Amino acid sequence: MVVKGRYAMTGEQTSPARSHEQRIIDTLYRVAGFTKEVTDLNRLLTMIMNESERVMESEASSCMLYDETTDELYFEVALGEKAEDIKTMRLKRGAGIAWKCLEENRTLTVNDVQHEKSHYAQADEKARFVTRNLVATPMIDEGQIIGVLEVLNKRGDVPYDEQDAKILSIVAEWAGVAIAKARRIERSIQQQRLAAIGLAVSGIAHHLKNIILSIKGPLGLVRLGIKTQNQQLLNDSLPIMERGSARMEQSVKEMLDYSKDREPELELGNIKDLLGEIVEGCRTRAQQARVELRYCPPTDIADSYLDKLRLHDAILNIVGNAIEAHERSPEGAWVEVRVRLSQNGARHVIDIQDNAGGIPDEVLKKLFQPFFSTKGSKGTGLGLAVAVKVAQENKGALSVESKVGEGSTFTFALPFVSEPPATPATDEPAI
Repeated sequence: MVVKGRYAMTGEQTSPARSHEQRIIDTLYRVAGFTKEVTDLNRLLTMIMNESERVMESEASSCMLYDETTDELYFEVALGEKAEDIKTMRLKRGAGIAWKCLEENRTLTVNDVQHEKSHYAQADEKARFVTRNLVATPMIDEGQIIGVLEVLNKRGDVPYDEQDAKILSIVAEWAGVAIAKARRIERSIQQQRLAAIGLAVSGIAHHLKNIILSIKGPLGLVRLGIKTQNQQLLNDSLPIMERGSARMEQSVKEMLDYSKDREPELELGNIKDLLGEIVEGCRTRAQQARVELRYCPPTDIADSYLDKLRLHDAILNIVGNAIEAHERSPEGAWVEVRVRLSQNGARHVIDIQDNAGGIPDEVLKKLFQPFFSTKGSKGTGLGLAVAVKVAQENKGALSVESKVGEGSTFTFALPFVSEPPATPATDEPAI
């Protein structure tokens, strides 16, 4: 039995019309999935327009978004043979069928575009493309204009029909919701970024202001010493200013170190010697804080290639923090620096351990975050963040274990680099 008609079926057989309906269902299912899983907005819209173009058998398609600042439509996605040529175009209010469907807030099916008064012929001229017919549908979310979807030139020289208009309308609803959601997320992220930047700038400004005040006070004494020729006043004031200047320099250095991406500058050396330099540089500071600073270098670690300058600063910061943590500790305070090779010999493992009483869990969770500090105005909150960055740049890691009432251990794990770094290729002739 054969029944003629668009939706005809006999038994288990599927007619071409039924097959087309199944393709539509499959397409709408995929589009719904895109809106849930794809987070890159341009990629999402490109995938949606590709699906729409395919299921509606069209030669080209576009997604225009609304710019509320200029009250214009612009092409976010344009697909088709000459589509790239129109991506720079912007349509002012009232220009083209796209604006007409927005202003009337309905899907428009136009099967004789060249005789449509509202057709924006400049777009065809720009793309060197002749639009025969099209479907345009608005994207609206909660009363706000999002943009317009269009498919152009039905293949096979046949007109678009009511079913085509319904398909694009459904797709536009999903696309509009996805775009609105993506924009809300972006605004939220931007607000969080601005809040974080504001907090960071406020903290840095407060920190630098305190350093400046520590310099301005002695500066007045220096002026007085010069005026009265009081050498003792000058001698007492100068070290205070020098310390303030050093703090300022260190703060600026930390900010620059954190903000810049860099490749490690490897040079031959020995990690135990580098740690020895750091420990010796902290001896006086530890003695003033009445902290026993321990370091017993191993004898079985060979030379390797190290990012000496940055590792020195990063480890020095952690040792200094461990000493500072003992400011209110009773007798018996100590900080111990250790280094060893991992079991397979592939990594240096550096431990900086103290018995300063440990770090509370609420502080431990934020410890490596940029601009987080427990030192108040004494620190920028970048020291440990920079140390983490140095470890990562050197393909290593920085971790911490701490127990309240006992102490903390910071651990650097860094690759043991036995071969010199490769020299970048150059086209310059050898001299």
